Formats: sequence, structure tokens, C-alpha cells
Amino acid sequence: MRAMSTGAPTRSTDFEPRPGCRTAAQVALALVAFVVAAAQAANAQPENINPFLGPQYADWLVGAIGEIASEEERSAYLLLEADEEAAQFIEEFWQQPGQAAIRELYERRFAEAEKRFAEGVYAGGRSDRGTIFVLYGEPEMIEYEEFRDVRDPDVEVWRYPKKAEPGLDGERPQRTYRFVRVDDRIRRFERGDRFDPATQRRRQPDSLPTVPPFPGGSR
Repeated sequence: MRAMSTGAPTRSTDFEPRPGCRTAAQVALALVAFVVAAAQAANAQPENINPFLGPQYADWLVGAIGEIASEEERSAYLLLEADEEAAQFIEEFWQQPGQAAIRELYERRFAEAEKRFAEGVYAGGRSDRGTIFVLYGEPEMIEYEEFRDVRDPDVEVWRYPKKAEPGLDGERPQRTYRFVRVDDRIRRFERGDRFDPATQRRRQPDSLPTVPPFPGGSR
């Protein structure tokens, strides 16, 4: 026997957003994806990225600027929500007496770092080597340390003089900076940190890598 309809309209319990309307979860996922992509492209830790800004401004704190700006300035910039606010913030930042004096040198070094230290899609001016170059200029000497283990990549070593002039951040450079290739990036490292080849080696299986044969035959 069929049930009789009461004539009252029925309503689906499933929520269907209007076309073009994003749910809060979708917005959150989009923001997370943007932060990760921007951090990868800018050679940065995610906390240096402002995900509410466009690509031109999101990574402004990445690299030397993050060292030159004060903690209060960094915190204030990360709270901005519009590109127009960011543009005004940056202009006011450079108009300060202490910053205005170094702006030309910063921009010249940054442009040079963009050409010399670009790593594929990663900006040279915001790379690890680019950051040190922008802050302290050309090192006195660049050397290469051969691997301490056959699994270790060579290490690029920058040396600055003992009495080097203070950099754009107001600090003297360290005497030595070490850089090593990690995957498709060149990363600065200190002894024992996560980018140190010795640390990387301890995380790998205790076996030697397989050396591919030369093209056309075996070695």
C-alpha cells in the first residue's frame, strides 16, 4: 500500500553551497596551499610568509629584510591583509632614517643576488646565499671543502675578515658561512643542524649509493 503524500515540501538535510560560494574548509585549505607554495618558491620558513597578500608582497620578509626589520615590524607586516597596505608599509619602512641610508645598497645587492644565486624557480635574492650576500656583501674568500664521507656533497665555504664592517642588519658577519646542496636547493648550515651533511648521513641507510655506469658501458 502506497503512503499518501501530505503535500508538504520536503527539504534535503545535505548542505549544498551556492555555485561560486566557498566553505570555510575550502578557504582554509586554499590558504594552507598558498603558504606552502610561497614558502617553497621563496626559500623560506612558512612563518615568514603573509598568506593574505599577493605574490608581490607575501614573501617580502624572506631573506635579508627579515634580518633588517625589527621584531615589531615583522609582526606588524604579517598582520596586513591587503596589497595596498603592504605597499604603504614598505614605503614607510624605507623612509625611516636608518633604512633610507641603506636602501640603495640593499637594492643593488639584491639585484646582483637575483642573477648570481637563483636556483631554478627559487629567487636568488631570497636564497640562503643571497641573504648573506645582501646583508654583508662579497665574502673575502670562497672555498670548497671536500666531503668527509663518500655520501656527503661538497661544501661551499664563505669567509669574511675578522674585522669586517657591520652589515645592513647592523651586525658583523660571522667569520665563516657554510652552504651545501640539499635536493634542488643550496642551504646554509651550522655543524649538527638538519642541513649538515653529517646529520643527513645519519638519517640514511648505512649503505653506499649506487654509482650509475657511464653512458655506453660500465666503469
